Amino acid sequence: LQQKWYKDQGETPAGFIGFMPGWTRISHVVTKKGISYNHPVFNCPTADNVMVEVDVSLTFQIGPTFDDAKKFVYELGAHRFDELLSAETEEAIRALVNDVPVMKVHDLREEFAGDMRANLNKTFAQYGVQIRAVKVTDVKLPRTLDEMYVFVFSLFLSLHFI
Repeated sequence: LQQKWYKDQGETPAGFIGFMPGWTRISHVVTKKGISYNHPVFNCPTADNVMVEVDVSLTFQIGPTFDDAKKFVYELGAHRFDELLSAETEEAIRALVNDVPVMKVHDLREEFAGDMRANLNKTFAQYGVQIRAVKVTDVKLPRTLDEMYVFVFSLFLSLHFI
């Protein structure tokens, strides 16, 4: 984005600029590439009040149009975007995990991603940001409960194949 006396002048063409007067400047450089964002949520209570940790990975894109990039830069900005994305992601994860019993938390991965992506796109579309992908990368149970879960699952498998 180019500015003249701090007033927006639109898009600057790519390439070499031999001379630019002091009152003209490149104010922001916005990429059109997809960007990864990882967000862990700690101490998230399940329906039976067991605290779990959920890691979510998002891929987002600013744009793809020039007007979307302007909306992002002038209406939201990188710092506020980080805060808003963190809060929205955490709220969505907590709302989902709060309705699920602890033994079904590992099954959240597929059903959760589509709903969360749609909700985040509704929030961020007005700022020129598109959420391309949402993926639950890891769900961690408390250590003692995780050991019990592995034991019961291995016992089930061993009895099933006898």
